[in-house]
Amino acid sequence: NIGFLFQQMDLYLQTLGLGVCWLGMGRMNPKTTTEVEGMKFVIMLAFGHPKGDQLRHDRKGFKRKSMEQISDIVDPRLEPARVAPSSVNSQPWYFLHDGETLHVYCAERGILKRTHSLTDMNRIDIGIALAHLYVANPETFRFFREAKKEIYGK
Repeated sequence: NIGFLFQQMDLYLQTLGLGVCWLGMGRMNPKTTTEVEGMKFVIMLAFGHPKGDQLRHDRKGFKRKSMEQISDIVDPRLEPARVAPSSVNSQPWYFLHDGETLHVYCAERGILKRTHSLTDMNRIDIGIALAHLYVANPETFRFFREAKKEIYGK
């Protein structure tokens, strides 16, 4: 949920001309921060006035997976999710179509990438991709969570 909420804030702050950066390895200062019972620090979103333009205008340095790598069929509706940011540019989402319903899955990581922190970040990444779909399609976006299903071949 934090990826879904913070990415909407990220996009809004960008409309105000602010630069925004997700900090997955950030830490709270224990001298100035009080711990809330039952809650733990997850991720930090830094923002401020950039020295230059905060947006990319050249797609050469903008590496993203192809539509075929993130979906069972080429679907232009998924373009906002395809270009969404993700931790270490992993783009862990995969979409399966079931009529007009889209199912999103978090791709399994390889053995070297299966660290606890990256797995947690990939969950946040899924929320970020869903936020991009929501912002692009607020009238038709609906979300519900199902029990985990096995996908063979992915």
